[in-house]
Amino acid sequence: MASYNLTEEHKHILRQLVRGIKEGKLSQTFLVTSTNVGWVLMDWKGNDHPKLEYMDLRVLDEDRFLSLRVTGYSRRGSPSTVQCTLRQKAFDAVANDFELPDPVQATGSVIIGNFINTMMGGNVQGAAGSYITMNQSITDDLEILMQRFSKLADQLTEVLAQTFTGEQLRDAITDVSAVQAQVQSDAPDVDLIAVHTQSLGERILAVLDIGDKLGGSIQAALYASNALIVLGGWASTAYQILQRLVS
Repeated sequence: MASYNLTEEHKHILRQLVRGIKEGKLSQTFLVTSTNVGWVLMDWKGNDHPKLEYMDLRVLDEDRFLSLRVTGYSRRGSPSTVQCTLRQKAFDAVANDFELPDPVQATGSVIIGNFINTMMGGNVQGAAGSYITMNQSITDDLEILMQRFSKLADQLTEVLAQTFTGEQLRDAITDVSAVQAQVQSDAPDVDLIAVHTQSLGERILAVLDIGDKLGGSIQAALYASNALIVLGGWASTAYQILQRLVS
């Protein structure tokens, strides 16, 4: 079985971060700050915090095991504080001892686990989880799932029209249509579904991020947050449908 292309040091860091989150020593989104003794995990509860370097975090970000955003700079202009969010890919890699999972399982993880747990980046993550728990009950009836998927697609299109305008709206709707076409096809391409679902999520997150940096309106943030919640339920239903089709 193939394995992830990571050094032993990077594997050790991911194991420590995943363990810390599971043990309640660290939240999934955390801050790392440069000090006179090196980079320090500010949110770690305890004295056994992992030893981190900025370049290690950059590598893990590039490999999509975590997302990294610089939030502070030194007087010389170099990064001094970064906000990181551990992605579902990191949890899956540690759980599988860094062996690559089955392609179908891996794609499912991107569609659902990776989207809900990491693409939210801390924004309305709990709300999305509650939405899915309350409204996305598991069913084996494929027809019911397809009806639910179609209904949520309509809701998603409506809320996207409130969130985006012009070319941005057109591109977002293109992502929705691409996922719909694959889910409703006789031979859905799970990789393509994952790509467009992630693209759509990142478009919405960009609206929230711009709002944070530029002091955007509360209404715009509410629209974007609601879009994330509906997208979570829609992606959850798509994944349930794929599970039935490939089983």
